[in-house]
Amino acid sequence: MAGWLEKAAREYRGRLVLAGACWFLIVALFSVIGGMVAYTALWGETATARVAKCDYETQQEGRSPDLVCTGTWLTEAGTSKSGFIEGVGHGDVGREVKVRLGPGGDAYAGRLTDHPIGFAPLLLVLTVGFYAWAWRRVRRAGRIEPLFAQAAGTDATSNVRVISTGDHTDEGR
Repeated sequence: MAGWLEKAAREYRGRLVLAGACWFLIVALFSVIGGMVAYTALWGETATARVAKCDYETQQEGRSPDLVCTGTWLTEAGTSKSGFIEGVGHGDVGREVKVRLGPGGDAYAGRLTDHPIGFAPLLLVLTVGFYAWAWRRVRRAGRIEPLFAQAAGTDATSNVRVISTGDHTDEGR
C-alpha cells in the first residue's frame, strides 16, 4: 500500500468498524422483522378471514396515509380472533380471504412478494458475505504486501522490478 493509504486506513479504522457495526445492527433488526413476515407468508397457520373494514390512518405531515384493514378469523384450534390483516384493500371489505397467521398475532394475505420486508434476511446474508469477503481481502493484502516490499531487487514505491543480470527493467510485474 502507498504510505498515505496506510495512514488513512489507520486513522479511519475505528470509524469504519463503527459504521460497519451500525449497518449490521440495523440490517439485523430489519431481518428479525422480515424473518417473521417471511415465516408467516411461507409457513404460517392458514385460516380464512372476513375483512370488516379498511380505513386510512390519520395522515401525518409530509407522509401519505397507510391503508389499515381489520377483520376476524377462526384459527385451526377453533378460537375466534380479530386484528389487522395485511395485504388486502378496499375491494376485499365484506369478503372472505385466505390468510396466514403470524407469530405477532396478525394475519397476512397474499404472497411473500407482497411484503417486501420479508426479503430483509437476504440483505443480512449479503451483508455478512460482503464483510467476510472484504475481511479476507484486507487480511490477504496485509500478509502479501510486506513480502513484496522486502523482496530483493524490488522498489516498493514504483512497482518496478530490477533484473540483476542485465540493463533491462520489467515494469508492471
